[in-house]
Amino acid sequence: MGWSKRVGNPLDFSEKFISFEIIPIFTMSEFKIKLQLKKDIREGVLGIAEIASVLQRLQDTIYNIAEFNIAETTPDKKRSFRITGKRPSYIEKRAKLTFNQCSIGSFDAEIIGEAQVPLVGKTMVDEAIDAFGNITYILNSAKEIEKEVKKIIPDSRHRSRIIRVMGEFWPGYENKYNIFLETAHFKHGTLNRERKRTIQHIAKEEQLLEKETATGVLAGGHLIRERKFELEMTDGRKIQCQFKKELDATIDKLLRKPIVVEGVFTTQAGELKKVAEVISVKLLNNISRKRIITEKGELKLKKELRIEISFDKDEGLWLFDYPELNIFSYGKTYDEAIEVFQNDFYELYEYYGLGDPKTMVGNALKIRQIFNILVER
Repeated sequence: MGWSKRVGNPLDFSEKFISFEIIPIFTMSEFKIKLQLKKDIREGVLGIAEIASVLQRLQDTIYNIAEFNIAETTPDKKRSFRITGKRPSYIEKRAKLTFNQCSIGSFDAEIIGEAQVPLVGKTMVDEAIDAFGNITYILNSAKEIEKEVKKIIPDSRHRSRIIRVMGEFWPGYENKYNIFLETAHFKHGTLNRERKRTIQHIAKEEQLLEKETATGVLAGGHLIRERKFELEMTDGRKIQCQFKKELDATIDKLLRKPIVVEGVFTTQAGELKKVAEVISVKLLNNISRKRIITEKGELKLKKELRIEISFDKDEGLWLFDYPELNIFSYGKTYDEAIEVFQNDFYELYEYYGLGDPKTMVGNALKIRQIFNILVER
């Protein structure tokens, strides 16, 4: 559960403001995936379990691509990465696939993003479908697969997660079916069964020790003698981190504070297991956002939003603050707090950014101007 509050100017809701109701207009997704599954009669009948498995992994791929697309940029210019746990609910809401058409026999479907409120440019699900088509083309046809995929998904952890799931539904070996696919970037072609081994190799290759960063709170379990501490991740899970003697003073100073840990990580298919060697530990006091995303809708920003963050060690709460709009949100985990913050921001934008300026005076007009500067229309 997360909480938020807004106090003082400019968000004084006693300010004269005529209320109104916004009725969202939902539009259909512009990007489509045409999917056909067939099975050679010698391989038996195409079963429901096989169809369900392909569809689930296709949906998971779209979720994973969408999660990469909206990932925050960390202080070292890398993308943030969900180490474990459930993906944010707003991703599952905003990147959900649905059927536009479907027929049986051989399974033949036209798949689109679920209808949602439009915004400037492509929606989250359309962006993910667009990227999926590019990635599929590369995996199926490119000579230098790794080099080309890296151009689209430069972060190795996100790339490994996406490619691993695609490799699971790709035809070949235990997957006896054939898949015919068409997207904006992949014109109705059969997925190459001979590529499956290469695809799985790419995902597996990245299950190595890597120099990476992770965000969290320097939590309990601080053992000077063994030089280990626990990093409480953004979703609340704790992992062990091994550090060297020269970091003793830094670890003591940053105990129970939000930090960015750089180190040699032990990963498996892109999932962090532990930090085998901590290289540096730095205080984290702000993050940037290029989008505001909620289950209700999403906003693209003209410039990065810098949000002040801190951690209340007494209450065990993450705190997010954007003084310009006087948004102050908090939660028991980082993920909870940022979700509440985004909901607050979006709610205010609905009232002030989308409202009729003729009904506003004073501070309401000032707030509207802030949103005009921040949000693409």
